[in-house]
Amino acid sequence: MRDLLPYAEKVAVLLKARSETIAVAESSAGGLITAALLAVPGASAYCLGGAVIYTRQAWHALREFRDELLTSARPATEEHALVRARIIRERFSADWGIGETGAAGPTGNRYGDPAGHTCIAVAGRLERAITLETGSADRVANMHAFAAAALKLLAESLGGKKRVHNRRSAMRLFTAALLMTAAASSLAQAPVEDTRLRQDAILQGQQKAGVAYREMQQAEYAAKLAEQEYRQADADYKAAQKRADELKRPADAAKKNFDAAKAKEATARKSYDAAVNAVDQSSQRPAQK
Repeated sequence: MRDLLPYAEKVAVLLKARSETIAVAESSAGGLITAALLAVPGASAYCLGGAVIYTRQAWHALREFRDELLTSARPATEEHALVRARIIRERFSADWGIGETGAAGPTGNRYGDPAGHTCIAVAGRLERAITLETGSADRVANMHAFAAAALKLLAESLGGKKRVHNRRSAMRLFTAALLMTAAASSLAQAPVEDTRLRQDAILQGQQKAGVAYREMQQAEYAAKLAEQEYRQADADYKAAQKRADELKRPADAAKKNFDAAKAKEATARKSYDAAVNAVDQSSQRPAQK
């Protein structure tokens, strides 16, 4: 779970700075979102709790739950994730709620969504929802990817940042999908006689590609965090430099006054020494008759 800590630490800083709280209703992430939030020291200041609601029956563990609350959208959709986020936020009286619903794998769900599909939503002073497709059947890797995406969405929402889908990000997704397809295709064409072995080889290729893609996403996010930290440090340095310049002006003026005062002191001392010498000389002259 250590791979999730950079995302959770970013969220912790933002929530603490705003004195705000979070509650989580997750499904296919299996509790990793809440666990990552709680892994950061001082989590009780912002994480009120969470629930892994994996089946329809689990909803009835919530006090006074009504089935009609979920009739607006089927599971594993952005609308359903948003309903989860709203409900958990209300039940915990939190400032923010996270909802997650999907299919971790190795197979898809009964609604036709493939393994690696999840929908994540955030509800608070603003609401956002996203759909993630990892293209991988690796259950554990998908659970980690789902949790990372949820924490990233929350951090973006806390920072008020808009999600930008530009050509570069689209190309990254396309390239990742292309690599996964190529890896699976090359393995499928290998001279393997047994059909099961061939299918296993394809599945392994997809899993490796999915893990590699998740690692790329994590590295990209870590780079963005490092860039933000650098920009903040640079801004702090420039502000400190400006403040130092402002303090230097009165310091220079005080130094100038000090130098002038020292010069006056030297002149006055010289006059004093001259007066003392004059007195001494007068006292040494013989008295006139």
